[in-house]
Amino acid sequence: MKTLHYFLVVFFTLSMVSCQSKDELGMPKNNSNNDADWELSYEPNGVEYVNTGDQSVEIDFTPDETIEEAIFYRNPYYMDNGRISEGDLFYTFSTFDKLAEYYDRCQLGYQPSYSSLSEPYGGETVFPPIEYALAQECFRDDCPAETRKAILRMALDKHERKISDPYLASSSSRRTGMFLMAVILVKEKDAAFLTAVSENPDIQNALRLNLDTESQLSMLDIDGENDLIICQLAENFLLEDN
Repeated sequence: MKTLHYFLVVFFTLSMVSCQSKDELGMPKNNSNNDADWELSYEPNGVEYVNTGDQSVEIDFTPDETIEEAIFYRNPYYMDNGRISEGDLFYTFSTFDKLAEYYDRCQLGYQPSYSSLSEPYGGETVFPPIEYALAQECFRDDCPAETRKAILRMALDKHERKISDPYLASSSSRRTGMFLMAVILVKEKDAAFLTAVSENPDIQNALRLNLDTESQLSMLDIDGENDLIICQLAENFLLEDN
C-alpha cells in the first residue's frame, strides 16, 4: 500500500507540473473553437512591414543560404515518444503548443561550435528551425501579447546560454535567436527597441534573415555586443511588464 501511495503521489505531482507548464506558456485560443490546438501557418516567408505609428519597420523572413541550410538541416531528433526521429525538424510539429513546449524543454540544447546541430538525447534541439517557426507565429496579429512574452522569456534564456562563449556560438543559432526576440519586440511596439532599430544598422539587420556576408559579420561581432544589446532590451521589456 505504501508503494501504491508513493506512485499515486508522484503521478499526481507530475500531472500538476505538466498542466502548470502549459498554462504558463499562455497558449492562444483558436478563434473558431476556443481550444489550444493552434495550427502552425509556416508563414510569412518573405518581406513584411510593421507600422508602429512613427515608423514602418521592415522584417525579412526570407532565409539566405546559410539560414536555409540551418532550418532544413536533416539530423536525428529526440521526440516526445522517446524515439529518435530522422528528418526535418521544421515540419515535425503541426500545432503551436507542441512547438512551444518542445522549445521550452530544451534547456541548454547547444554544443560549443555546433549549436546549429543537435545531439539525440536530453531533449536538445536544433534552434534555427524552431526559432524561425516561432517567429512566424509570433508575427501573427492574432498571437496574444502574453504568448509572445512567454516565448520571449524562453528565447532570452536560451540566447544568453548560447552567447556565454561567443567565440564558440553558431552564427545561424545566434541569428535566429536574435531574430525571434526582435520580431516579438517589434510586434509589441517596444519603444526602446524601435529606437535601437532606427539608430543601429546592426540591430536593424537582426530583423533580416537575408543578409550579405559583410552585414552578417558586422552583426555577429566576435564579442557578441549586438546579442547583448538585444538581450538587454528584451530583459528590460519583460521587467517593465511585471
